[in-house]
Amino acid sequence: MDSQTFTAAARAAGYDEIVEREIPAGFRDAEHTHAFDARILVTEGEFTITLGGATRTYGAGESFEVPAGTPHAEAVGAALLRYTVARRHPKA
Repeated sequence: MDSQTFTAAARAAGYDEIVEREIPAGFRDAEHTHAFDARILVTEGEFTITLGGATRTYGAGESFEVPAGTPHAEAVGAALLRYTVARRHPKA
C-alpha cells in the first residue's frame, strides 16, 4: 500500500490525525496501551508488534491496526523505522 491510499482510507474511516514518524534502529517498547485507535503504514524498515500473544513483523508497504486500550509491545528492526500513523481519538 502507498501513503496516498493509506491516508485516504484512514480519513474515510474517521482517523483525525495523520503524521509521519521515525524510530531509531533497535528501539524496544514494553507492553503498553494508547487512548486512541492507531492505524500504521510502514514506509521503511521493520516494525514488530506483539498483540494478543502473537508477534508479527511488518515491512515497507504493510499496515496494521491497534485499537484503543489494547495492550501491545513494539520493537524496531536493525534499521531506522519510518512510518505513517493515523490516530482516531474517541469522541468526548
